Amino acid sequence: MNITDNIIDIYIINTSTVEDETERVLPMIAPHYARKYEKAKVTNVKLQELCAGFLLYKCLGINKDEQLTISEYGKPSLNVQSIEKRTQFSLSHSDHYVILAVSDTPVGVDIERADRVTLPILKRVLPSVYYEKLKKKMFPPEIGFENDDQLMYAKYWTSVEAILKATGTGFITDPRSNPNLMDEWYLKSSVLEKHFVMSCASRTPFSINTVLIESI
Repeated sequence: MNITDNIIDIYIINTSTVEDETERVLPMIAPHYARKYEKAKVTNVKLQELCAGFLLYKCLGINKDEQLTISEYGKPSLNVQSIEKRTQFSLSHSDHYVILAVSDTPVGVDIERADRVTLPILKRVLPSVYYEKLKKKMFPPEIGFENDDQLMYAKYWTSVEAILKATGTGFITDPRSNPNLMDEWYLKSSVLEKHFVMSCASRTPFSINTVLIESI
């Protein structure tokens, strides 16, 4: 497959976009996300759930629970596969960002604020070969990361999360059990607002089309 054959659309929304639009958005989204919004106790978490539901509605037309299947690991997916629309998706959020990746093939996406990721945290999730490279600063220079340790830590964290989301198991699977984990996937990472890192994972080469959702 040529890299241009697999284009992953990544939709990004800031929770402030829906903050004053709750009454408009709630009737649009699938009840599953409306219930998660209602049950959440923290304002930002409520807005994240609202945004997740809104992105699924706006980008995939999901507004009914019957359109979704929630796996035993908590991963949502489309209940009915359709040749008329792209049917693989992945959601993630961090602070005021909520993102949705949509693809023709299994995909995982993750976003995290870089200052929340430390080496001790990575030691609990990274196969040892990758952890040792990070610990010894053996990573190559990358555009956008500029040998920034904190951003590189977040890059590896979000890459692992994206892979586990693509597989559908999340941290039920210990990523340290596979020493070649990150070599088995195609990965792309980028920096947002200088403080957030977003990573996307797919089994096949891909390019990314990023769309910023700025209004309801």
